[in-house]
Amino acid sequence: MYYSNKKLRNTNKKRKKLIYFTSFVIVLLTLFVWVTYYFDKIITPTVMLVVSTEMRAKAVEIMNKNVLDVYSKNFNYDDLIKIERDKDGNVIMMRADTLKMNSIANEVAIRSQKEITEVGSIGVDMPLGYITKNNLFSHMGPKVKVKMEPVGIVETSYDSSFESAGINQTRHKIYLNFICKINIVMPFAHGDVDIKNITPVAETVIVGRVPNNPFNLDNINKTSNNENKSSSFNNENKKN
Repeated sequence: MYYSNKKLRNTNKKRKKLIYFTSFVIVLLTLFVWVTYYFDKIITPTVMLVVSTEMRAKAVEIMNKNVLDVYSKNFNYDDLIKIERDKDGNVIMMRADTLKMNSIANEVAIRSQKEITEVGSIGVDMPLGYITKNNLFSHMGPKVKVKMEPVGIVETSYDSSFESAGINQTRHKIYLNFICKINIVMPFAHGDVDIKNITPVAETVIVGRVPNNPFNLDNINKTSNNENKSSSFNNENKKN
């Protein structure tokens, strides 16, 4: 009788241990699933947002700096945009030296791409508290270095606009468009960041009547194509 009771108690203890162990495993698995879900849905997107925002800001800063440096030295409106007039001083045709303009844009693109690539080796410092999305803790905690490997091809193209600048005067603006794709790679996530930037590079006021159609720079191809084509418009459509 005594032996039977002892055996029963031992059996109950084993069952309790098994129940405790099973409960512990279930809690552990539940916690693991929750942490994984939280990390995937909250932390990872937040980290990607911080990294992409930082990279975008750095890329735009690099592009603007190179535009200022290169265009201030090499871009002269009167040398690159030729304006032909009739005997009354009205504009009948405008031509762009697209070979020279493409060369300048290509120099900016090469410089920018090199510097943007170098940013990847620096990384971004992000406070751990930022992942809480709480303003009180967003800047607290140790900073974590997030490494990136940007692989981007900087493409450039020109655009322009015309607007009235007074009686018989037209303001002509030329812009340089940037498109850059950066691939961000981290141990737990990766993603692409599309960066677009528009920077004004030239502006002048043209005196006299000019055609209605805007100055077309579509023939100036992206930096990968440097064909020597002329962009122009003629006097078929004039402003009234």
